[in-house]
Amino acid sequence: MGQVNKECLPCLFFLIAPSLFPGSGAAPVTITVGSNPVRTGVGWDTTLSVANASALYSVEWEDPTRSNILRLLEGRLIVKPGTVYADRVKLQPNSSLTILSTLQADEGNYTVTMDPPAGEGLTANSVVLALEVYVPITNVSIAFSAPDVFEGDQEVRLTCAALTGSTVTFSWAKGSSILTNSSRVTVSGSELRIMAVIRDDAGSYTCTVQNPISQSSSSRALTVFYGPETAAIRRDFQSDCVVPDQVVGGSSGSLSCETTSVPIAVFTWLLNGQPLRSGSTIPFNSTGAGNTGNYTCIARNIKTANQISTSTQLNIVSYCLSVGAVVGIAIGVAAALLLLILLIIFLVRRRRAQKRQPTSKKPPKKAFSNSEEKVLPWISKYPKINHGISPTPIYSPDQVYSYSNYPPSNGSMVASTMDGGVSVYSLQTDRSGRLSTLV
Repeated sequence: MGQVNKECLPCLFFLIAPSLFPGSGAAPVTITVGSNPVRTGVGWDTTLSVANASALYSVEWEDPTRSNILRLLEGRLIVKPGTVYADRVKLQPNSSLTILSTLQADEGNYTVTMDPPAGEGLTANSVVLALEVYVPITNVSIAFSAPDVFEGDQEVRLTCAALTGSTVTFSWAKGSSILTNSSRVTVSGSELRIMAVIRDDAGSYTCTVQNPISQSSSSRALTVFYGPETAAIRRDFQSDCVVPDQVVGGSSGSLSCETTSVPIAVFTWLLNGQPLRSGSTIPFNSTGAGNTGNYTCIARNIKTANQISTSTQLNIVSYCLSVGAVVGIAIGVAAALLLLILLIIFLVRRRRAQKRQPTSKKPPKKAFSNSEEKVLPWISKYPKINHGISPTPIYSPDQVYSYSNYPPSNGSMVASTMDGGVSVYSLQTDRSGRLSTLV
């Protein structure tokens, strides 16, 4: 064999390399993956979805232990015998793997490798898909900590459970409201605790159980027993008597007993202390004298064993004052009172109007004192004639009156001189205090 030129050794390497590394420098096969991770349930058929757009020389799937499950080589499918997948796997046309009746043991990471034919200018490529296997949830139920729950109980517990299901979570609701922790309510996974029970805690409670592949709910009604309390008797008669305990004979109607109680109370009636009948209502087709008496209703709760009673008197009469008559009388009295008030207002206003009108009164006569000069009315009408004699004052302290030069007064009992002389008169007072003139 001839000696090889050392300078040609690099050239020889580049000639041999393509045969040793056929994919060197080429792009890998494109693999498109569906859901990842893939979540499924025990017993379900599960597909690990992949796809590619190029021709393939081979496709190979490996289980979580990296052991071969199956291989497609030049169009020929080979499933590895003696494994748990031998009769439960299928290769789809797009190279996806389907596992039939999936087991929880099938959970893990699966690897698919795709290899293109030589000369395509592509290289092999691999992807890993995670498979999660859950047990589907079935038969959810709720249990109470006690068969009967009473108002005032220290607590009641509601427990939720599912017959099957893995990796589950719980949520609670009352009606349409989601329950969370509060001063009296504690939500802890599958358990709901209610402390210091009250009647408002009654209602429909729903527990919802879910995992990534399934969900199921169950509802149960919680009844809180309490009562009876605030019993009352309702009277319903055709008679319209204003006095509560009166009913006109021959009227039809009923007495009904009402109370607040859960469960509904059992009612018993007594008439004048003697047992009469059971039931919440006593019907009367036509009342008579025999129906008069004291009626007592006894209400009893069969769960709480508590009872309460109330009574009413029923008097059967031949006639009674009806509510309508009382209303009519009241209207009449109100009308009469209104008329009386209007009359009083009219009289008061009339009296005030009379007081405002002016009245004509004669001026009081002026009383004379001993020191005053009394001037008779006629004196000022006539002029005084002076004959050189000054008339003496009309009045003087010695009760002597002198008149001169004044015309006579008709019927005045006052004399005058005919010749201008002076006549003297005296004025005296009689016993009554009146003045009299003497000549």
